[in-house]
Amino acid sequence: MTSPNTRYSANHLWFAHEGDEVRVGITDKIARALTLVEAVFLPEPSSHVTEGHELARIDSQKAAFEIAAPFDLDVVTVNEELAADPLLVRLEPRGRGWLLTARLAPGHWAGLLDHAAYTQVAERESNATK
Repeated sequence: MTSPNTRYSANHLWFAHEGDEVRVGITDKIARALTLVEAVFLPEPSSHVTEGHELARIDSQKAAFEIAAPFDLDVVTVNEELAADPLLVRLEPRGRGWLLTARLAPGHWAGLLDHAAYTQVAERESNATK
């Protein structure tokens, strides 16, 4: 997903514009770090998630990944398919493994990273852990 309708957060989420809402999922970088995914925990539809609070938790065989909201957002829907098949979040993070749809406050879209800027962030992190 490198279209102009897709942006990224520094904490490895992708956001794809879909009308007045955005679809949110994890990037390939996080998906590759997961092993056998046992469960995906998402907020309730119609809930408000405050910046810095848990937006999602992915429990895998190795560890639990807690993903914080990069800014305030209002959850519209969650991917119900992940309850029955949580491994989709690892196998198809940009397809059937999306997490949720949400509404963003004005200005948040502009604060997200384009593909080139996100790639630089991910590369710096990878180099720092070597």
